[in-house]
Amino acid sequence: MRTRSLFVSSVMGVALLGLAGSASAAPTQITASATYSGVDPLAPVTLNVSCPTNPSYSHTLVVGGGFQAPHDFAVYENRAHGNPATSWQVSAFNMASDFRDITAYANCLYWNGNPTNPKVVTASASSTTTIAAGATKSSTTAKCASGVIVSGGYLSSYNGDAVPVYIFNGNTSNTGASTGTWKVTGYNNTGTSQTVRAEVNCLTGWSSAKTSQARQQVSSEGIAQATCTGKGAVASGGGWSITSAHRNFPYQCVSFGPTDYTCDMDYASSSLAYAECLVAP
Repeated sequence: MRTRSLFVSSVMGVALLGLAGSASAAPTQITASATYSGVDPLAPVTLNVSCPTNPSYSHTLVVGGGFQAPHDFAVYENRAHGNPATSWQVSAFNMASDFRDITAYANCLYWNGNPTNPKVVTASASSTTTIAAGATKSSTTAKCASGVIVSGGYLSSYNGDAVPVYIFNGNTSNTGASTGTWKVTGYNNTGTSQTVRAEVNCLTGWSSAKTSQARQQVSSEGIAQATCTGKGAVASGGGWSITSAHRNFPYQCVSFGPTDYTCDMDYASSSLAYAECLVAP
């Protein structure tokens, strides 16, 4: 079965020409999106989202991303594309018997002046992690060798007519420069062993950049919105943690405004949303 792909970008929430302060040194973040309307039943789709050029700013950087999809989609890829990152890529399989829509998002950082050439470099886990049939297992940890963590992602195996690993708990630990880590946990719903690999995205070449982490427990409505606070902080990326007994994945995990990372997971329980909070003065 051929994977369908879409390469379209649009801007969510604010028009590019309306971005404030071209003379300001402080970075501005917006979210670009791409939607595939009407994915075929029992078919895969790949969406790749780049950041639009904005003439008011001299520099652009992809720092993270996310997705929005019905529960019937199994998202088996959610990660930066290119190394250094040039876009955000989401691949999923429509498990429903009818047509469904899916949207991918890229978090775009815009600024003027220095630094002139920072990069978001992806570090993969040292090896793929094999998950036995019917089992749940955490991946090997991906760690930033330099710079600071801005987001993370994953890629799981895919065998053409089923998505083997479809539940992920995005767990992050961020205690300072060069110590950011990313780990995912997957559930294998097939009858054979499958693999998953964690990736962490590290901002290099911007020595004054700092990151911390915000988190929020899911509300009774199943929504968690982790908010970055403090002057100049933006939610560059995020993740989630789901009670494994539910064996589901969020159908929305994306930056919602420049300081918030929102996950809609249906289940309250002990589930959490995480936001990586970047300050790049």
